[in-house]
Amino acid sequence: MANRTVAEIKRAAELGKTNIEPGVLTKIISSFDPLLIANQISAVINIKNEEKQKLLEENSLEIRLRFIENHLNEEIKILELEKKIENKTQKRFDENMKEAVLRERMRAIQKELGEGSEEEEISELKKKLKKTNLPKDIHTKVVKEVDRLAKLSIHNPEASYLRAWIEIVLELPWGLFTKSRYSLSKAEKILDRDHYGLEKVKERILEYIAVLKLKSDQVKNTKKRIVNPPTILCFVGPPGVGKTSVGRSIAKAIGRKFVKMSLGGVKDEAEIRGHRRTYVGAMPGRVIQSIKDSGVNNPIFMLDEIDKIGADFRGDPSSALLEALDPEQNYAFQDHYLDIPYDLSQVLFITTANVLDTIPSALRDRLEIIEFSGYTEEEKFNIAKKYLIKKQAEINALNLKDIQLSSPMLRYLVRYYTREAGVRNLERQIASLMRKVARVKASGKELPITISKEKIHKYLGPIIYSHTLAEETDNLEMS
Repeated sequence: MANRTVAEIKRAAELGKTNIEPGVLTKIISSFDPLLIANQISAVINIKNEEKQKLLEENSLEIRLRFIENHLNEEIKILELEKKIENKTQKRFDENMKEAVLRERMRAIQKELGEGSEEEEISELKKKLKKTNLPKDIHTKVVKEVDRLAKLSIHNPEASYLRAWIEIVLELPWGLFTKSRYSLSKAEKILDRDHYGLEKVKERILEYIAVLKLKSDQVKNTKKRIVNPPTILCFVGPPGVGKTSVGRSIAKAIGRKFVKMSLGGVKDEAEIRGHRRTYVGAMPGRVIQSIKDSGVNNPIFMLDEIDKIGADFRGDPSSALLEALDPEQNYAFQDHYLDIPYDLSQVLFITTANVLDTIPSALRDRLEIIEFSGYTEEEKFNIAKKYLIKKQAEINALNLKDIQLSSPMLRYLVRYYTREAGVRNLERQIASLMRKVARVKASGKELPITISKEKIHKYLGPIIYSHTLAEETDNLEMS
């Protein structure tokens, strides 16, 4: 028992028991006399004087040693706990000191490289926040998130996610609008200049702009915002008939920016509405991303190929799209990534489709269908003559004088090298001719080049589409 007691007092001294003098400890460890050991330890253990007196009056050495051993056990437990706390505190202190030193070094390195420090970054975010015209409740939320970012360690993964979220929110065009102009005469000129035919389409678009003009006049002298027409235009027709270019012309006519988003093959709702911030690499949906890229809150937003949108186990994109399009809901569009309402009520949405059958019924009910019929051979001829030849000559660095394409040869090209509702393939054939001429010009050979049937066969290959006798007769009668 005396040996155990000596081991306990030795352990207590190792843990930092301060009231044992080295000489006394040595005397206890080297002694073989249990009575001396008991007397020496009794003098240094932390007990009340009354307990010390009772201990000295105790005649049984075994009881005295057991009392001392029990007391030392309790004291050792306290000392071990204190040591553990001290070690943790020291470790935390060392880590903080290390981080402080590294931060100081980082500041010095960033200063040498001309980069901003973390504090400067937070300061820059606060400056942006002051300049951004956020709604009051959203401003309050962003302020809290900026303050939270300032408290996070640079090594904390959450800091990078939070910083990205704040930057995206501040980059959105809150309260930024393009000043619209609603001149019907100018709109009509632009539509006639950019598009051949399509009279019924142009008429409906001018009616649409007229309604926008009247609504704008109604709120001109008030603080109210323009309420967009409840109808969403949907251009339906085969590829290449000018659906997208008409949308661009509307944007030019009323002086707004044009944004296009293709919906072909979209099956995941997150593509429209974004992923939640908890996902690694999460980003806003394509609707919010397109608005951010446009830099204004009232662009012409074309949703292309709405008939090709799908649905699977990841959700129904048409439901998310419905929230963006519906004037009753889009003033508070909820993107999963942003997790704050965003006002899309000033955006003019236009949709396009090749067919109506595959458009979800809930979406179709909210669309006003404007049909684009396929072009006749005569219309293709005029479109090529007025627009496509000039356009492709400019693209291929040619002058119109460098190539002589007569009307009969252009009709021949239209009739035997294209058979589609639109004019995309016709434009490709004209572009191919222009590239051949560009090569001749770059070689320094004599210009202009006169396009004949032989040249068309040489440059574009043999006739692609032949016509029956009945078709030839019909074409002659129409001419």
